[in-house]
Amino acid sequence: MAVNAGGAIQSVLQISYDAASRLASLGQDLAGTGQDQTHGYTYNAAGQIKSRTASNDAYQWTGGGAVSRSYGSNGLNPLTISGSLTLAYDGRGNPSSDGARTFGYDVQNQLTSASTGATLGYDPGRLSQISASAATRFLYDGAAIAAKYNASGAMLRRPRPPRRRAGRLVRGRGRLRPPLVAFAVVDG
Repeated sequence: MAVNAGGAIQSVLQISYDAASRLASLGQDLAGTGQDQTHGYTYNAAGQIKSRTASNDAYQWTGGGAVSRSYGSNGLNPLTISGSLTLAYDGRGNPSSDGARTFGYDVQNQLTSASTGATLGYDPGRLSQISASAATRFLYDGAAIAAKYNASGAMLRRPRPPRRRAGRLVRGRGRLRPPLVAFAVVDG
């Protein structure tokens, strides 16, 4: 309940739950207006929201146009239908088709191809090339991509500048002995 400075009730929030303690309706009663709003919810056997209704279309966003899309899922939960598209998955749960394109994967479940013409290659766990019309190769610095090269070896993206390094050498007594300790200090 919301109350104004004079003590008058401005709005009342109404909430109800179904037998499984899930939200069944959520309403807001605005005092003195016809702009009240109530949302109703229904659920499937898995507890997922199956439908939502609204009592006042004045609050609906209409910028994108009216769209009616149905969704469906299988017992393992991934979407199998999205509007007019039928979605498919391979035996490992990877999306294999979205109704317009097909996708291929390697034994480590890494995307290797799409029917749009793209193929992807990996160098032990890291992306090494993408090609639709041309190959791109990646140079890594740890886990980060440091540079991109085309198939002929020309750099497409410049690597980030190397870190400045300062080194220090500590020697033992005498000039002919090897150093006792040598280490580098990274600055930056």
